[in-house]
Formats: sequence, structure tokens, C-alpha cells
Amino acid sequence: MKRALQSILQPKLSFLLILSAITLAGTTASAQDNIIANGDFSTGDLTSWTTYFADFAGVSGTVSAADSVASITGISGAGQAVWHVQLYQDLTSDQLASLELDSTYLISFDARAGEAGRTIKMFFGVSDPYVLIREKTFSLTTEMATYTAKVALSSKNTGTKLGFEMGLSNVDVFIDNVSITKTEPEVFTLPVTFESADLDYTLTDFGGNSSSVVADPTDATNTVAQTVKPATAEVWAGTTIGPASGFATAIPFTASATKMSARVWSPIAGATILMKVEDSNDANIYVEMPATITAAETWETLVFDVTQQREGTAAVNFDNTYDKASIFLDYGQNGTAYTFYWDDVQFGEGETSTSTEPESVFIPSEYALNQNYPNPFNPSTTIEFAMPQANFVTLEVFNMVGQKVATLVEGTRQAGVHTVSFDASTLSSGTYLYRMQAGDQMLMQKMTLIK
Repeated sequence: MKRALQSILQPKLSFLLILSAITLAGTTASAQDNIIANGDFSTGDLTSWTTYFADFAGVSGTVSAADSVASITGISGAGQAVWHVQLYQDLTSDQLASLELDSTYLISFDARAGEAGRTIKMFFGVSDPYVLIREKTFSLTTEMATYTAKVALSSKNTGTKLGFEMGLSNVDVFIDNVSITKTEPEVFTLPVTFESADLDYTLTDFGGNSSSVVADPTDATNTVAQTVKPATAEVWAGTTIGPASGFATAIPFTASATKMSARVWSPIAGATILMKVEDSNDANIYVEMPATITAAETWETLVFDVTQQREGTAAVNFDNTYDKASIFLDYGQNGTAYTFYWDDVQFGEGETSTSTEPESVFIPSEYALNQNYPNPFNPSTTIEFAMPQANFVTLEVFNMVGQKVATLVEGTRQAGVHTVSFDASTLSSGTYLYRMQAGDQMLMQKMTLIK
């Protein structure tokens, strides 16, 4: 896939900084904290900024900073590739020195377009070699609005740049108040589905990995994590799910609830996927759980059992706190520039579909939420639901006073019959409701937990 700055730098842009999910917000940074130079274009020109039009593809336009706003106007020939029109800033050595490793930064900018619905993509990263870490497309309105993204800074190198790509339309774009400022990391907990518009999902890489939140390459309506393990990556390269401070609540492992799961898309079969859980306050308290990919180039649900630790590593102690998780893709192997995708990291055994072969999947004629089995149960049970078409679906569990006690599914699922395991080890005996929502469909069933 081609990316920014093709005629100037390498054919593609490498991001070694981690972007989490991007949301609308209204934060404005003070000038003294802003790492970006001339982010408000108050000089009346494009000092510190570089523009690019893919003239080889017949793309042209004009960029100015009149009225202290970057105005990209008169675009002609766009529509072939988003990187054909760009505005970016290469960070200087002084700007890089201002960025503190293992800190979280907020990227903010204001933007509007000549027509509502015009799209723009923001990028932040390091060039050479190209590894896509995070991309997010915004749909602009005709009124100035503020857009933000959080970045967990795990590395910084010469060539770091912040920029915007807007080559899919000839419609004018106006940008102002671009800033990078230090902020607090987002704290969340399991399950991690990458679907919430209210969260900035922090992915913290180490050992040379490059991770970001992207559209599912097999289903553009689903959002997943992408991890590239470059040739320079260590055999132990991995990605922490969330900030270094860990999850908001500990993973509730008990002697009868020992499993967590994740869906993984791997380009190769036989790869070892390692899930490590640890105490965010004590790096000496951890458990490493291996699983193996059985099929290449398809989504597979892997189950990790905290009682089945990697050989030669510490066993679980249920009196310990495990509030931090990291995933290692193709663990134990040197980097080979493979790209992996992963999603739906959760406590419990997770969800499996009836088949990975599209031609053999039974397609139901209507939405259905079946009675769990066994029922009554203790402490785990299985819930099956059916979907006649691909759709965003949630499956949640509530107690009888209407309090949500678990989210089992939150994301896009393909047409077919799906099953998900529910572990109620931490809940009290009683009757619970489980509710499925997909599109305009809402279905509900009761189940009984007896301990």
C-alpha cells in the first residue's frame, strides 16, 4: 500500500509511535506546551510546514496560510489516493528532545471543509522503513471542529513527522491550531474490542513492534489492532494492551476461572502467540500463556489458560494481582516484517464461529438468541446467537435490577451462528438477563446461576 511522501522520502511512511483510537474533543493546548511549530499559522505563511501534491498523477492545488489558517484550495485531479495531497511537519531535533519516552501525548487540530463529508487522514510517525501503525479518517463538516488523538510514546527517531493526507477529493480543506501536548493516558479494562468511540485505545509496543488500531482487512466495518513485527524486531517483541499503568480493574482469575482469549489473524500457521499478564506495580509478578495458530490468513480464537504457563516460567498465584496484559505475536522468532491483526481480548474463552470456510457456513434467515446451555449453570455456560447478515452486535449480561455485569460481544460479526462462553465465577447466585442488540433487533433471554 502506498503512503505519504512518496516522491520525497521512501515509498512508504513508518510509524514507530503508537496511536490509539481517535475521537472528537474540544481540548486546546497552550502555546508554551505545544511541540508543533507554527501550529496556529500565526506567521501568515507555511513556516515549518511542507506541502505535497502528486503531480506525476496530475494532482495540483494551492496551499496558503492567509488569515492564520492553512488553506488547501484549488485542488485538481484528486480522487486516486489519499496520500496524493499532503500537509506535514518534520519535527526538529529540539522538538524531538521535548518528547518524553513512555509518556502520553495529545494531538489536536481544528479543521473544516468546503463541503460536509469531505475526508482527511492524520498521520504521525517516523519514515524509513515503512510500517503502518495508525490511520484514521475523519469526515469533516463545513464548521471548524476540533479533533484529537492520544499517542503513547514508546520510541522517537529522526524523521518523526505529523501530517495530514487529503487526496481523495478536490474539495477545499482548512486546518488550524495543530498541537502536540503531554496528557494523561486513557485507562480501560477488559474486554478490549477497539469498537468504542469513547475510548482512546493505547497500544504500547516494545522490542521493535509497531502497532495501531485500523479497519479489519477482512471486514471494513470492524475495527482491530494491527501489529507489524519488522525484520529488526526482537524475538520477544510485544505490545502492551493499554497504558503501562495497567487496566482499571484487575483480571478476575480464580481457581475455577483461569482463561482469557483473543481473536488473531496470522499470515502464517504454527506461530506462537503469547499472552502475558502481570502486576502493573511489580514486574516480577507475571504469568506467560502460550497458544498456537493452526491456520494462516483467517481469524482464529485463541484461548490462554493462566494455569498452563510457558515452560520454565512462574506459575499463577491467585492471591496476586494481574492488571496488565501484553500480547506477543510469533513469539520466539526474529522479525520477518509479518503483519498480524488481533481483536476481542477478553476474560473467558471468547467467541467461536461455526466455520472458517465461507462456502460451508450456515446462514440463518433471521436474528436469534438461543437459550444458554447448560442452564442452570455453575460457573460457566455457553450462549449461541445467529445473524442473517454482517452487523455490529453487542451481547451483554445484566442482573435483575438492570445493572450490566458483563459485555461478552461488542463488534462486527459476519452472518452465521456464533457461540460465546460466559464465566460467572465472580457473580452471586441468581437470575440474570442476557441481551443481544444488532441493528434494530434486540433479543433477550434469562439464565440462572446456582453456586
